[in-house]
Amino acid sequence: MNTISVLPPPPSEISLAHPANIAALQASLEVLPTLARSFSVVTVTLFPGIQTSNMLAILLQGTRPLIKGMVLGGFGAGNAPLSQAFLDTIAIANEQGVTIVGSTQVIRGSTNISTYQTGAGLLKAGVISGYDLTLGIALTKLTYLLAQDLDQERVKAQMQTNIRGEMTTLTS
Repeated sequence: MNTISVLPPPPSEISLAHPANIAALQASLEVLPTLARSFSVVTVTLFPGIQTSNMLAILLQGTRPLIKGMVLGGFGAGNAPLSQAFLDTIAIANEQGVTIVGSTQVIRGSTNISTYQTGAGLLKAGVISGYDLTLGIALTKLTYLLAQDLDQERVKAQMQTNIRGEMTTLTS
């Protein structure tokens, strides 16, 4: 049995097969190198038993340029530690404007942070689901959107929107 899935082609309005779409994308990418130097985006890989609260606090307060985005690589369907200190740190980061995306480390499947108690804590703290985005794609997409200088709510909405065929799961 072949388990490799094939993604459908992107819709014509976003397909890079059309020269107008390529030109528009190239124009928007020209400003990204300048904007991307003004902030940081990090990935934090979670695992059962990780002690994250102090590490996250240091990351969120001690980096230059400041962190504007974080991808949490959860285990399973987006699970994370239940520690209240961890969730409080995530909530504070969210309130300070850090966009936090929950992703999964599994090869196939997607993140659904509302499935289990641990994910529900992330949701309450302001983390959004990365659905079926891989860690690398979530990091790239988040960096791209933050470089557009969008507000946090717009970034969150766009992270959960299929922009260029990068995601297939659009609902939790």
